[in-house]
Amino acid sequence: MKQDYGDLFDLLDEIERQLPKTWPPELPPAGTPGFWEAATRQEFAHRATLTEKIRLALIDGPQFFSTFSPIEAWLYQRRMEWAMQLALEASSRKISCSDSPRAFLMNVMVDHWSEEGALAFWNHAIERDGKPHPEADEDILKTMS
Repeated sequence: MKQDYGDLFDLLDEIERQLPKTWPPELPPAGTPGFWEAATRQEFAHRATLTEKIRLALIDGPQFFSTFSPIEAWLYQRRMEWAMQLALEASSRKISCSDSPRAFLMNVMVDHWSEEGALAFWNHAIERDGKPHPEADEDILKTMS
């Protein structure tokens, strides 16, 4: 059964409400010199553990996301941004999603993160100093930072 992406965005909103809101002590304040380099080191250090926690959370339900540490929540939000960019691009091209929202997120945030998502994160962090891609929908991305 094909669906639009509204259910996906609803699920992401539900997950977002569960995440801790504390700034991760592993990161310097946003915007300081070296911030994105520190963020990429943290992404690499936490990648395998976070992938497994996201996999379990997508199986167990959004309430499991409340167990994430502040750095895991921050890094999860970066994966969420990437998933949203993929969904928004597909939606703008009128491509329906045949997966359930959880299956879509499992595919994007778990199965393909290490190969494609992490590269997108590193490009965002290092090449663009944390600025969205010029073609990205800035209004959407502003609400998630």
